[in-house]
Amino acid sequence: MRSSWSTGPGRAASRDNARVSTRDLANRRQDMVVRALRDAGDRPVSLAELRERGIANPAAVIYELELAGYEIDRVHRHGRLVGVRLDGSAEPRPEAARRRRFGR
Repeated sequence: MRSSWSTGPGRAASRDNARVSTRDLANRRQDMVVRALRDAGDRPVSLAELRERGIANPAAVIYELELAGYEIDRVHRHGRLVGVRLDGSAEPRPEAARRRRFGR
C-alpha cells in the first residue's frame, strides 16, 4: 500500500517546479519578447511569430511590457494587426514604475 507522502517521480517534479516563481516565468517571457522585438528592428513581429518562439500568450506579455514602461507600436494594414515593434528607445520609460501604484 502506498502512502500519500511517498516520494515518487510526481512528488520530485512538484518540488522542482515549486522553486520557479511565477515572477521568474513572467520575466523570462518578457525578456524573450523584448529580444525578439529588438532583433526585428523596425520590422513588425506578428503574434503568430511570437507564439512560434514559445510565447504562449504574446498579447498578455506585450501588455505587461507596456505596464513596465516599454513603448510598443502596433502596426496595422487595412485595419488588421500585422504585428508589434518597439517604438522609440528599446528601454522602458523610468516614470512607468511610479505610475503602477494603484491608489496608494
